[in-house]
Amino acid sequence: MDGTLKAALNGLSLKARGSVKKEGIDLNLKVTLRVGSANKPRHNLTFLSTRKDLNADVKIRARTDLDISTNDLNQVHVSGSFGAKENYVVLGHKLPVPSLSGQMDLCAKIKEQYLNLKNLVLNIGDQSWLTVSAQAERFLSDPEVNILFKNASFDISELISLAGGFTPPLTAKGEIQVNGLTISGKLTGFQPEEIAIHGGTISVKNLGVNYPDLSAQMTGFNADLGLKNLKLENLIPQNLETAVSLKFDRASFRDLSIQNLRHRLNLSMRGKNLSQSDVTFSSSLEKIQYTVPELGILNTSFDAEGS
Repeated sequence: MDGTLKAALNGLSLKARGSVKKEGIDLNLKVTLRVGSANKPRHNLTFLSTRKDLNADVKIRARTDLDISTNDLNQVHVSGSFGAKENYVVLGHKLPVPSLSGQMDLCAKIKEQYLNLKNLVLNIGDQSWLTVSAQAERFLSDPEVNILFKNASFDISELISLAGGFTPPLTAKGEIQVNGLTISGKLTGFQPEEIAIHGGTISVKNLGVNYPDLSAQMTGFNADLGLKNLKLENLIPQNLETAVSLKFDRASFRDLSIQNLRHRLNLSMRGKNLSQSDVTFSSSLEKIQYTVPELGILNTSFDAEGS
């Protein structure tokens, strides 16, 4: 095919030492990837393609400091740090790729098909991060996985900037937090058979949104979603228990404005197609105001609760 294809990796260092024993082979490997100095190219990982079927230009300042060890070529341990910044990625068009950095501690038993990600800390951009642990059994056949999102925080303004042109022309600030969320599942033929999500909270903190094209604004939005239990079989929900609370100080859309909304909801659903449910809720709204050209300004408030 017409065009060029180039790839380069600079600054890679490998140090290995090993021993042969009666029980097997032990190997220790140090993998280091350094960014270039001032008189060298800033990006040490590059890929360029001008082929018609692949238009790509990738430039990354990558770094790694990993220790890899294996016992009897079966038990593998990987630990250390990694990162990538000043990322420039064009795949047909330029993609917004954030800087990344992190630390990991992973163990695997190849023969037993067992994987244990003891800890992964991943920093995304300037303000977002997550901490995860995970285990997987039979990861080459019909895996069973268990993933724990210990805690995570995502800056909403950063997420919008990463979405680029895929979001409407709005500005937003605030934070999404995840705490203690566990996802476990069983896959048959790598197709989801059973999935359970439980024991965690997803929160939105201090969200503010401004959407000038629709004359829409919202300030002081806070919400907590407590996932007590969510079970799916073949991606069909079988059970759902959740508690939701939300509030916001003020929201407006054209001639409509709302002040001080407070809402709580407890929901339990079960049975085929979640046909059985128990619901309790309470809501209060201090003020809702609507401007009608013929009538002027209309005001009201309300309180409600039920089950």
